[in-house]
Amino acid sequence: VAQIYVTGKIVLNIVADYDGGTVTVGKNFAREEVTVRAYYSDGTSGDIDDFTLYSTLVTEEGLNTFPVVYADKVSFIYILGKQPLAITELIAEYHGDDLIVGSYISKADVSVFAIYNDGSVQVLKSFNISPNTVTNPGKNIVTVSFGDASDTIEVWGLRKEIEEIEVKYIGAGVIVGTEVPKDDIQVIATYNDGSTSQIGDFELMNSKIEDIGENIVVVFYDDFIEFISVNGVEGFVAKYDYNITTYLFSHDFSSYSKAVLGFAED
Repeated sequence: VAQIYVTGKIVLNIVADYDGGTVTVGKNFAREEVTVRAYYSDGTSGDIDDFTLYSTLVTEEGLNTFPVVYADKVSFIYILGKQPLAITELIAEYHGDDLIVGSYISKADVSVFAIYNDGSVQVLKSFNISPNTVTNPGKNIVTVSFGDASDTIEVWGLRKEIEEIEVKYIGAGVIVGTEVPKDDIQVIATYNDGSTSQIGDFELMNSKIEDIGENIVVVFYDDFIEFISVNGVEGFVAKYDYNITTYLFSHDFSSYSKAVLGFAED
């Protein structure tokens, strides 16, 4: 029987250590985070790189055990697995003003906080708002969402209403005894959202000019009343009577009579 003796040191034991942190379930840890030290028969030791890992995949929450093999020696490393980071709760807060019906809800007026399953909290800048406009007067319930998580906020809606009217008279003096033309009056309404528009269906009181000089005309629109000053001027109102004109020209009146009556001779 022949016996073969192999001279040199042999591996007596190995010790493996994991230097990383917890790993999300379904993820792999890095081989570079594992160090293995071999202890030899001659009393020496040293780190080795050509060890074998049969798996680096963390498969469950809590403790995961992985064997490390080198020269038929085995050591074990233990890695904590954690559940994937997920939002457990979404908190949304609205800190804007009441809005006119039809106005857009600005994301700048909404703060959104995501609470994760590891207890951490993150302020979200990207999220969805539905509906993103105020749809009715009073309380509007608006949904704020991110992924599958959501919360609701309340936005108070206001009816669009006129806050004031401004009236300007843009015409010239008006002959005493005649009416102030509505086309010469400009009525501008200012609304509670800051917008303006020109109003045409206003009403007038004291619109007939009675005096030479200043005349006060009252302008009404809804519950609003404004006053304008219109200058009354002298003048006459020309009237044309076809029958009289026909009669005069069909008879032989003197040139003088025609001139007095205001008709020029041919």
